Amino acid sequence: MRQSIVIELMGRFIGVAIADAGSGYGFVAVDERVRDLALRRWPTLGSLRSAARRALQKQPAQADHPRGQWAQETRGELGPSSPDIAA
Repeated sequence: MRQSIVIELMGRFIGVAIADAGSGYGFVAVDERVRDLALRRWPTLGSLRSAARRALQKQPAQADHPRGQWAQETRGELGPSSPDIAA
């Protein structure tokens, strides 16, 4: 039976580890910076987390992340996000 384990590092959801009884872990990445890790098998959950942590440290989060853009819009730094509607 397979078990899925949410992987979150540095406060970010990066993917899901899939445990196969006796054969280690697969990985489904949702963060682009750890996508290459999905192509391998990991003997332990710790080894997967360590590799993911190294990948995240090598490539910082992109500045155009939607949450970052939303924060800038709410402070008025980017201007309106939708065209004005004529009254």
